[in-house]
Amino acid sequence: MFFNAFVFRDMKLQVLFITLILVSPVVGIINNFNAKEEAIETSLEINEIKEISNGNYCILQLENALYMYNEGYPILPYYVKTYTYPAGTKINEI
Repeated sequence: MFFNAFVFRDMKLQVLFITLILVSPVVGIINNFNAKEEAIETSLEINEIKEISNGNYCILQLENALYMYNEGYPILPYYVKTYTYPAGTKINEI
């Protein structure tokens, strides 16, 4: 009798566990439908560009810029902007 009660309780736990595994992804999908759409627009305003002659090369110097160095190519300034989005965010275009 004790064995039958233990097996029955164990089966209930198995059914509950399998049900939770099957239902949990549905909760995430429902939550995703309620997400709002936001657009982020970024612009860059360059106030001053300094042109420095260096022998055969001309270097463009910008405030707070990083520079890309590749041998045989011009030295190009660039900026890096990092955005952090919540999990599940869709990015439509850049």
